[in-house]
Amino acid sequence: MRLAQAQRGTTMVDLLTAMLFTGILTLITGSWAQSVLRDSRRQQAAAEAQAALTLALEVIAVETRGAGFHAGGDGMVGLAAATADRIEVHSDLDGDGAVASSHERIVFSYRSATRQLGRATGQGGAQLLADDIPPGGFVVRYFDASGNQLSAPAAGLTESDRQRVRRIDVSLRTERSDRSGGNLAATATTSIRLRNSTL
Repeated sequence: MRLAQAQRGTTMVDLLTAMLFTGILTLITGSWAQSVLRDSRRQQAAAEAQAALTLALEVIAVETRGAGFHAGGDGMVGLAAATADRIEVHSDLDGDGAVASSHERIVFSYRSATRQLGRATGQGGAQLLADDIPPGGFVVRYFDASGNQLSAPAAGLTESDRQRVRRIDVSLRTERSDRSGGNLAATATTSIRLRNSTL
């Protein structure tokens, strides 16, 4: 009699209980996996935003650092325009004594209507350097040889003040919405020492 009871198998209650526990475990595991995937995507998007800002600042730094270079050796004012959200640099790379070719005149400017930071050369159109830049997200500060900040009015620094600039600090911030409705923000800064100052 005991042998017959042991071989009888599982009851319907046992099967339903096992299915219930399996369903609960699957639900918990699935929710956890979705959360991990969402966090991973968010971290990846934040890292990509940070890398894009770092690259944009590197382009600005390299091209601004060489402002005022003159292959002929004579000094020139390399900082042609300087406002809180616009930098224009000139360099005589071909040594002809003029800043005429398109690669010798570079403008970095922020457009609030499109929330974009652009780079333009010569007479060409602007190339996108960074986007999703909120108002106040691109800030440029200018400093003289003593480290004193030169206040840039809306019209920009005067020519005499531009000649005094020895360091430019640039701050860049991006803000965008992620797929889950949250906000992603990234910030990067750099300090640029001008190499070809005339003073």
